[in-house]
Amino acid sequence: TDKFQEKKKNGTKTPRDVVIKLMKSEDQFKREIEKRIGLDPSLVVEVICTSDDFGIEGGRSKWGCGLEKIHSPLQTWTNYQFGIVMPAAECNLLTVLLQESVDLTLVKKIFSSLAEGLQHLHEHERIHGDFKPGNVVRMVNGQWMLIDMDGAVSFDAPVGAKALSTAFVGPETTYKSENQEIGFRVPQKDNTGVEGTEETKEEARLEGHLAISEVLSPPELLMAHPTFDVWSFAVVLYRAIAHKPLLEADDRDNLRSKHELNMLATWGPSAICDALTDVGAALTPDGANAIERLVTCNLFGWCLQPKPQDRPQSFDEVLAHPFFAATKEAGGTGVTEAQVLELATGLKLTTRVHIAAELGGPL
Repeated sequence: TDKFQEKKKNGTKTPRDVVIKLMKSEDQFKREIEKRIGLDPSLVVEVICTSDDFGIEGGRSKWGCGLEKIHSPLQTWTNYQFGIVMPAAECNLLTVLLQESVDLTLVKKIFSSLAEGLQHLHEHERIHGDFKPGNVVRMVNGQWMLIDMDGAVSFDAPVGAKALSTAFVGPETTYKSENQEIGFRVPQKDNTGVEGTEETKEEARLEGHLAISEVLSPPELLMAHPTFDVWSFAVVLYRAIAHKPLLEADDRDNLRSKHELNMLATWGPSAICDALTDVGAALTPDGANAIERLVTCNLFGWCLQPKPQDRPQSFDEVLAHPFFAATKEAGGTGVTEAQVLELATGLKLTTRVHIAAELGGPL
């Protein structure tokens, strides 16, 4: 962070911790600003000012002059002609999951706030498009908020405004080309200048782009819909509860190998069953009772459906699920016997054996 002198209405100045996001792309810069228009700054981190606000002095950009004062042996900051200044956060969710103890009660509190934030975006007819632990922050007041709006797109516009974080997207994003290579249904990079080695082709695919000449036609692009964020939300929630990733990722949040890519593309009942087994196993040492495990598994069994139309269609539906709603109403599981039976019969792809195991007896 840096110290930024924010002017108050009375003309005085007070130091404030801020973070500066630097960008080379003007399109990325515009999305960060435009996709925040109309959003609640208590749910999405606001932009205090931008590189456009610094003006010109002596024929030179004051923003550029400021970047020249940042000394780093590893980076030439003057290449980043665009930037936004935001309030500094205390930490991101990834740091919390790696370094802090997070029990089920705290998980519910954090993720109910995040679901409200994502629903707020959807009410303004846009998806976040890049929901992952690194794009969720805890502010100094303890509030959990969304950041990084450069992947956001309006409903029914193609996803992939920026390269996908492929470890956090759903099966519907995948595509099999004529030569049976798996790629992603997003606008393609210009890979014509890439050396056509197998290594560079595989890296391009795992980053969310088919390589070289393997390009999709526009009718096959994936259009933005709330269910895109629902899948990402469930993947991050799984990481928080199961204490492991749903699919192995590299340090850039892309799928680690062709094995993970194939698992995503062929996601179905067996993969869901494995995921729910891991969730149940992780909850048992945390002291969750059978009903809590069933409720939690039911939410995952719904959100991780391979077909978007079979998932919750909004975060209002997610928040109305007993995993969240019962906690708000009763301060605990608060789930009635009737709700348990409804959940048990409503689990689309969880076997009766799994349900019986979680409840401690046959159905």
